[in-house]
Amino acid sequence: MADNNKVCWNSEVSIVLGGEAGQGIQSIEYILGHVLRTAGYNVFSTSEFMSRIRGGCNTTQIRVSSKKVAAFTKRIDILVAFGNDVVAHLGDRVTNQTIILCEPAIMTRAQNPQVIEVPFSNIALEVGNKIYANTVAAGLLAGLFNIDLSLLQKFLTGYFSTKTSELIDKNLDAAQRGHIVGSQILQSGALCIDIPRDAGNDNELFMTGADSVGIGALPEVVTLWRPILCHHQQPCSRFSQNNRRNSALSSSRLRTKSQQSIWLLEPGTQEPGVLPQLPGADSRLWVKA
Repeated sequence: MADNNKVCWNSEVSIVLGGEAGQGIQSIEYILGHVLRTAGYNVFSTSEFMSRIRGGCNTTQIRVSSKKVAAFTKRIDILVAFGNDVVAHLGDRVTNQTIILCEPAIMTRAQNPQVIEVPFSNIALEVGNKIYANTVAAGLLAGLFNIDLSLLQKFLTGYFSTKTSELIDKNLDAAQRGHIVGSQILQSGALCIDIPRDAGNDNELFMTGADSVGIGALPEVVTLWRPILCHHQQPCSRFSQNNRRNSALSSSRLRTKSQQSIWLLEPGTQEPGVLPQLPGADSRLWVKA
């Protein structure tokens, strides 16, 4: 701990999000995890949640490090608390070294000098509804890492791409307002995050265990083909999986037993609609990497 009670993390920080089911804790984890990973950090997250749709007390930990991490840690450096029971629920994991970001109604700085009061709900209401409080929190945390706002907004636009333009705009607004608060906290000197980014992890992905199991199982249930020449007026030439590395295009077609064509498109390659639906396939699923 430096002078003026300023806390600075130089190699790793453990962030825990806590709140009731339905408050969007998992959404923050998903958004922030991907944005941090894209920004060049090593990220690992774990969750514990009750078997209920609403209420209770759920928590998610996000470890951000300059080196690879792949396990839970008991330590909590920054706690974002959305519920009154979060601190009590976490017990002795919350220490006098833990910075707590929460609503004044939950805990004030007068009660705990480690508290930074953040009116998440009021900021969300300024956007239009309390439901945007989780996006405000995601923006705030991105601001604490000094991540460019455009990177966060680009991800949010894709994340909410199936929603209405109004909902997308409100989430972008909420993220921006949160980002401003995060930047203000940094400028106040209350804390600093100066973790080096890892330039060697550009080819790594941030995904859930369920996603990784599903992707790992794909070779067992599908036949993988790699198109070489393929457009709407010419049939696709294909190599089998053993010859994938000789392919000239960065896209893969997975043919499932249910006759569904699945195209995996990497950034910068063909957009949906260019590659055709091959004969015998009932439908297509486009997955943008």
